Amino acid sequence: MAFIAECHASKYRARNLLWTGIFACLSGIFITALAWLIIPQPIRLDLFDGLLSIPSWRVFLLVSATPSLVASITLNFFGESPKFLMSRGRNEDAMKVFKRMYALNTGLPKDTYPVKTLIKEGKDRTEDRGRFSGFRQGLSQIRPLFRKPYFRHMILVCALEFLTLSGLNSIRLWLPELLSKMLNKEKTYDDGFVPATLCELLTPMMANATEITEYVKCTPHVVETGVYANTMIINGIGGLGYLVSGYLVAKLGKKILLFFIYGIGGACSIGMYWSASSNIMVGLTSVFVSLLSIGSTVIVSVVVDLIPTDQRSMAVCLTMMFGRMGALVGNLSFAALLDWNCAYLFIMLASTTLGSTGLAFLLPVTKGAALK
Repeated sequence: MAFIAECHASKYRARNLLWTGIFACLSGIFITALAWLIIPQPIRLDLFDGLLSIPSWRVFLLVSATPSLVASITLNFFGESPKFLMSRGRNEDAMKVFKRMYALNTGLPKDTYPVKTLIKEGKDRTEDRGRFSGFRQGLSQIRPLFRKPYFRHMILVCALEFLTLSGLNSIRLWLPELLSKMLNKEKTYDDGFVPATLCELLTPMMANATEITEYVKCTPHVVETGVYANTMIINGIGGLGYLVSGYLVAKLGKKILLFFIYGIGGACSIGMYWSASSNIMVGLTSVFVSLLSIGSTVIVSVVVDLIPTDQRSMAVCLTMMFGRMGALVGNLSFAALLDWNCAYLFIMLASTTLGSTGLAFLLPVTKGAALK
């Protein structure tokens, strides 16, 4: 995200950062379609006389690792961020990157690049290649982030990212299970509507849970095809949300956009509790997941605007680290509350999402801000 931001002018930066989310949604559609293609197949490979068994879902996991491998190889073809090079006093290297970008974007020769000189933003720096140099450089980048003038901003964005991903991933990771239960229950009703709240629907599943004291052979569970289709719909709506938000962020600014995101997302989390059909559940979940995904990207965009180039990548990494911690806490809390009191689960989702609106108002206005 920091790399993309440093390659765009302030006029287009926030919009293009949000539009990268479209590709994340497309990848979600692709991986779901891949799962739909592989998992239902009667594939079972028994290796070493049955010691190692590879069913279809393990084949899917192996295949789904391929895009990450391709992405890691592709990264080697990217140049360094010109903004970063300029901050290090390496203007000649930055100029080479600018010329290469110009040639790729326009199809014209590199020599026709109209800019001839760059502003000297930083002094030439020698690389520390001693023992533990990477550790020392990391600490030198972290310390300024938690001092004035960035301390307050970092606390805000880390807290927002923590709350956002705790709610987002709680629903996103448990959604296939919830949809599967609802689709199975709908088969017993002619009109497709279940006369119960989502928590009432899940209560029998929790009440019938028993402690296993002896070895039980694992039997494959057939996933409803509707789960795959609904997951693809949710990713598709998320892609449309990213497309629209790319235009809205230029008009409203990040702060106001976050306010609407968390407000509408909180209302959707309340509505999920009362959903009486899989269609309503998919609709509310689609809006909730897409909004909070957009919110996470907007928060990173705020970090990019606030933090100088030297510390920007570290600041983004720290923000995302707190987000991943929130995802872990949210996922564990979801499972615990599902067993204890399901209603508290949706109260938690609504309170964390709506509470984030207050934190969003404390963020500084960064609309159109130039990178430091």
